[in-house]
Amino acid sequence: MAASLLWSASQLPDLKGRVAIVTGSDTGIGYEAAHELAKHGAHVIIATRDEKKGTECACQLSSLCVMRPMFDCSGALQGCRAA
Repeated sequence: MAASLLWSASQLPDLKGRVAIVTGSDTGIGYEAAHELAKHGAHVIIATRDEKKGTECACQLSSLCVMRPMFDCSGALQGCRAA
């Protein structure tokens, strides 16, 4: 692969004033995306299904982020879940 086609998070611009919603941000690619976006100044909203994992993720990112209270919307989805 040509070097010109390679991309890295270091190429992200200053993201201050931007908002990013990252689903699955408690592990893997989602966590890395949330981390890099926050590192570059974005206001990152982490969205996870597991409150405990979400809290752990928020604590790991806390040096880069301002912590805000979480909203539990799991009850709103009750009718959408498969039987």
